[in-house]
Amino acid sequence: MTITPPSRRLLRNHDTLVVWLQRIVNTLFVVASLLALSWWRDGHISDQYRYMAIIGALLMLGVYDLTGVYRRFAEDRLAGIQQLARSWGIVVIMLGAVAFVTKSSEDFSRSVILIWVIVAFAFQSWFYVFVHLINERR
Repeated sequence: MTITPPSRRLLRNHDTLVVWLQRIVNTLFVVASLLALSWWRDGHISDQYRYMAIIGALLMLGVYDLTGVYRRFAEDRLAGIQQLARSWGIVVIMLGAVAFVTKSSEDFSRSVILIWVIVAFAFQSWFYVFVHLINERR
């Protein structure tokens, strides 16, 4: 294991276009899938699901940045997916806490939320691996 000196660049934590693409695609899919499931269940998109989508997107952007989801895991895709799972779990728990504190948890369908949590994580994992494979070929 070698220790490399810190970078002397002015902006050490600059983000690449690929990282921004991952952020945008993941966030859009998470929001769209929640709203689609709400529409599928009720025939319309309720206000509480809209608010949840907005809060969830903001939490995702903050939590994923703080936990380093988009940092490179050089050779280990599994470590990246584990970090994604931890971060997604934090977002889901925080959304649950917000619903509990605001006493709005009974307004949400458990089946919609459960399906959404699983589908959103599955897509994010697939997209993470897809981007990782594309980067390896370059």
